[in-house]
Amino acid sequence: MANKTRYIVLANYTQKAIAGMVQAPTDRAAAVKKICKAVGVKFISLDLCRGAFDIVVVAEADSYDRVLGLKMAVAASGAVSEIHILEAMDPTAALEHAGAAAKVYTPAG
Repeated sequence: MANKTRYIVLANYTQKAIAGMVQAPTDRAAAVKKICKAVGVKFISLDLCRGAFDIVVVAEADSYDRVLGLKMAVAASGAVSEIHILEAMDPTAALEHAGAAAKVYTPAG
């Protein structure tokens, strides 16, 4: 996979999914690894967390479309809600553009 980008996916389980895991616990990391592999995404980790999100998945892919496809498939299952995809980036180019923009921007007021 050339030019891999790291993606951080944050999500919450639905009540239905939690009930299913309580009734029949399964290895969720194995399930995520399998779906990642199916679309050419490299699985890095899955963590269950306390706080605003239940799930944090870290993966690498050569295109956002692959990760968005995962989001769509998982959301369609009804097992998770409020799925957010964060794309890690090198800020160097953005900071260069910000510097150029700041030189010509005139703020209101």
